Amino acid sequence: MFGRMKSIRWKLSLSYILVALFSFLCAAFLVVPLFGTCFNNQLQTGLVRQAALVADLTARPDADLKALVAGTGKQLAARITVVDAGGRVRADSLADPVSMDNHGNRPEIKQALQGRTGRSRRYSRTLGRDMLYVALPLRQDGRITGAVRLALPAADIRSAQHHIRAILLGSLLLSSILGILLGFIFARSIVRPLHQIGAASRELAAGNFRAPLDISTGDELQQLAEAFKSMGAQLAKLVAQLSLERDQMGTILENMADGIVVVDENGRVELINAAAIRILASKTPADGLKGGHFVTLASNYELAGMLHQTQQEGGRLSRELELLHPAGTQVSAYFSPVSGPGGDGRTVIVLHDITRLKRLESVRQVFVANVSHELRTPLASIKAMVETILGSGRGDARLVDRFLGNINQEIDRLNNLIADLLQLSRIEDAGVVMQREEVDAALLIGETLEQFASKAAELNIDLQSNTGDNLRLRGDAARLKQVLLNLIDNALKFTPAGGQVTVSAGRKDDRVVIRVADTGTGIPQADMDRIFERFYRVDKARSRTLGGTGLGLSIVKHIVESHDGSISVDSREGHGSVFTVSLPAI
Repeated sequence: MFGRMKSIRWKLSLSYILVALFSFLCAAFLVVPLFGTCFNNQLQTGLVRQAALVADLTARPDADLKALVAGTGKQLAARITVVDAGGRVRADSLADPVSMDNHGNRPEIKQALQGRTGRSRRYSRTLGRDMLYVALPLRQDGRITGAVRLALPAADIRSAQHHIRAILLGSLLLSSILGILLGFIFARSIVRPLHQIGAASRELAAGNFRAPLDISTGDELQQLAEAFKSMGAQLAKLVAQLSLERDQMGTILENMADGIVVVDENGRVELINAAAIRILASKTPADGLKGGHFVTLASNYELAGMLHQTQQEGGRLSRELELLHPAGTQVSAYFSPVSGPGGDGRTVIVLHDITRLKRLESVRQVFVANVSHELRTPLASIKAMVETILGSGRGDARLVDRFLGNINQEIDRLNNLIADLLQLSRIEDAGVVMQREEVDAALLIGETLEQFASKAAELNIDLQSNTGDNLRLRGDAARLKQVLLNLIDNALKFTPAGGQVTVSAGRKDDRVVIRVADTGTGIPQADMDRIFERFYRVDKARSRTLGGTGLGLSIVKHIVESHDGSISVDSREGHGSVFTVSLPAI
């Protein structure tokens, strides 16, 4: 109830009740008594007028005083008493004058005999009840010859007053009740639209900007409702725009390659995107990282120092550094305080993962060094042989022929090296599109083995195949054949006479698995992790003798990985090697 009393409706209703009650009490305690006094005065004035009329009637010389008093008293419903100048009762409309006392000592009679209008209210011993008296002097030839008095029972007056007071109070009470009812109705007409506006505001706070609000009071409340609906429509547009911008910003942040972190003045994470989580190798999702300390997340004293320096000095910092966790990750870190409204000591951190760039730079350096070395060796050999021929070897035909043959071999090595470099460059080029088609691995293996049949027979190596059924896959047939050519060629090169090379293929779950096994020299355990590197050779001298460029297995690995496959090797020195290629089947 107390809660309801706090509502506007109850406040308005209570105000109407208090106003009605105050008005009723004022009327009851002020107006009604005043009306009673006025009524009493009017009654006395009427009695005075009636007494004057009776005085005029009794002053006639031919008047029958007793009959006149009795008849007039009956007509006026009042007691009429006539006394002489000495106070003796000459006539009375209700009693026998003979039996009545001298009235000269009555207050109203005294006043009348003195020439004034006498008034009095007292108990009448003759009638045995309270009476209201009014007396006037009787004059004859300018002299006061007596007095005439009119009297009314006080009980009748009180009864009339009570009746009139009851009518007044009843009318006031009814008016108050009607006023309260009208106040309730009026308060309801005001409060109902306010309730509708309040409900609409709660819907607005909950995000419903299209809440119905139909108020047609034609007054300020309707104007308020229309303004409220207009505000809701504007807020809906604003929120939609902000949501779109937020979603766009969220999409941009989540799809950025750079890591973005925003921390507050205490170094606690307020915003972090997926790239930053990946770079910092955190296994906790973004929601779980918010509120945590950036120093704990980064686990790097250099990043912590850059954050502290940025917050203390307010400047911008950028630095390349290597993270301790995950080990080997190199980043370019950029720290900047957030300027403008809402900055409040915040710092934005941008982390760019440059690990791959550094690795590529290192690979490029090694690649340049290896290419330079690979080119320098045959060029130096060619130059030496040419200088020998130009110098002292012109007359020796056999020496010239031998050197020219060696020069031809070295030129072939250079051509092979250049061809392999161009081929590796094309394979690594992301812009080169593989010609995807359905390939039967068994048929591809058979065609490739036919190309090596004569070479295997010449080297006295047993070349065999073992393929199963349903070995279909989707890929570039020419590139996949190049994989087989490189693997089989290497197996034949490093397998001694009387050895065996076996190419097998089978289906395992949703993969086509191809194995090239040989009984050759094998690969030392120390070289197993590096055989797919560019220019890496296990036996450098023999590889050069056999015409290898050191790029074959690197080319094989790139082709297989471009087909969403994998390649691995299992080997023991002196017991041969097994290269396994796994490709998606269809």
